[in-house]
Amino acid sequence: MASATYGSEIGGSMLWQVSTIHRRAKSGRAKPPMVELIDGDGDREEAYLKSPLLHSGKSPYCLEREWIASMLARDLGLPSAQVVPVQVTPELIQMAAAMSGGNNVNAESDQTLERILLNGPELLIGSISLGPGWSEWSQAATVSKSQLGIAAEIYFFDTMVQNWDRVIPNPNLLMNNGVYGMIDQEESFVHAVGTDAEREFTLLPWVEGGVTNDVGDFDEHPLWRGIKKHRNASFAAAAERWKDLPEATIRGYADDAVFNNWSGLVADKIEDYLLEAIENIDAVHMQIEANRCN
Repeated sequence: MASATYGSEIGGSMLWQVSTIHRRAKSGRAKPPMVELIDGDGDREEAYLKSPLLHSGKSPYCLEREWIASMLARDLGLPSAQVVPVQVTPELIQMAAAMSGGNNVNAESDQTLERILLNGPELLIGSISLGPGWSEWSQAATVSKSQLGIAAEIYFFDTMVQNWDRVIPNPNLLMNNGVYGMIDQEESFVHAVGTDAEREFTLLPWVEGGVTNDVGDFDEHPLWRGIKKHRNASFAAAAERWKDLPEATIRGYADDAVFNNWSGLVADKIEDYLLEAIENIDAVHMQIEANRCN
């Protein structure tokens, strides 16, 4: 394992490293560690550290899925948390080993954070904290007219990338004075790289009956009801943003140097899915509009 050298690069992009482990998160299935990151310029950020081993139900390709979905969301102008590549160093392992108490043990796997880091990839993701003042979306939060445009774009994004993990029971959506913040896109792209069981129950969004995140106790998107009640809500702007994405931008996701550490094959499959999704975007748009009439 590489030693800690602040300023290490991957494909010309600066790697971040963990300078401090603050605590394990109290919420969320994976309870990711909150850490302080530092880069080669001495810049510091608080972030949540993501690894496929933090939860037994996580996809082994959650890093690939999270990376591309988050980059795509930001290219579309959506309020998604920034993600950065984080190097697992001997110093990080030592910090994890020094932690004590029940908060260091993952209840799902009964593994300590030290063991999780030792057994996992040498390159992880840091999801930069959005800062103070944010709270998890709740059903009491309605969609106002001023929020309608961005709410529609978030819903359209999750539908296009098959992000089945942003639902009412698990919103992965934060709010701060009426502003949305998107986190945790690591279960996106089900058709491209999900399990056989996931694909069996998740249709492509452009086939008939493929848009299903408008109903169900566990499947409904957190913003759908608020969007649906506004008769003048439009998804046209969201569809146009997708159509305006250059093909080179989509192909660039799979070419990112992080995939020298992760699965390039998975990245290629996600790229192919995105290009096909954009070709069929009008069919997705039509289904969403039809669901509003039900």
